[in-house]
Amino acid sequence: MQPPVAFPFDHDRWVKPIALPVGQPGGSATAFNLPQRMVLPYITAPAALTSLEIRMKLYFFQQSRATRIRWMLEELGVPYELALVDMMKGEHKHPDYLKVHPMGSLPAIEDNGVNLFESAAILMYLADKYPEKRLAPAVGTPERGEYYQWILFAMTEAEAPLATIAQHTRFLPEVERSPVVIERSSKRFKAVAAVLEARMKGREYIVGNSFTAADVVLGGVLFLASRVGQLGDDLPTLRAYFDRLMARPAAKKGYGG
Repeated sequence: MQPPVAFPFDHDRWVKPIALPVGQPGGSATAFNLPQRMVLPYITAPAALTSLEIRMKLYFFQQSRATRIRWMLEELGVPYELALVDMMKGEHKHPDYLKVHPMGSLPAIEDNGVNLFESAAILMYLADKYPEKRLAPAVGTPERGEYYQWILFAMTEAEAPLATIAQHTRFLPEVERSPVVIERSSKRFKAVAAVLEARMKGREYIVGNSFTAADVVLGGVLFLASRVGQLGDDLPTLRAYFDRLMARPAAKKGYGG
């Protein structure tokens, strides 16, 4: 199997990975061994890299939480390979991908031969892997405790009702959708959003005075909220915070802007 090919990357424009037929020049190692498919890597770096320097692989589908990981990698400015997993074609249930993530979900990363999944876990891992980037508060500080608190709050309290709304407005067959469930979940998110609205008054970031991985987690959750119509004018502080996050160049790369 040939190693990934290194390409120079222009940070000022959006580049989409391209699926290539097996054997066509320019392809890299496959993300997993799907028949007649190769994946061209998306590589971010200040200059062209040799293939031996590309050690982290992000398994990626645009309509998934993998966008948060891509955002984080862009904030870090480290090289990575983007391995496309087309969930619309069921590639996430292919036996080779199930070796990476046993539930067949995204995202997942491979770093130096180790597979990791769960988006919040990956984000916290990356923040700690590159401490010089200062995307996590120091261990043992009160800010570190708040960092854990708001990451878990975002994932468990804020995202859960949003995921339910998305299921009942976008993904489930019409006969299985429930207006009652949508209303109940919307009411639940409004309670959670009120907590976040109060937290963000007079603040730029969710923890401390600088951007951290907790902002990536919460930004990803608020992106979902905006997509399912739950981030309205009644949350002006939270909406302004979300807009600031989405204006970051790394977030635009992550979300395809």
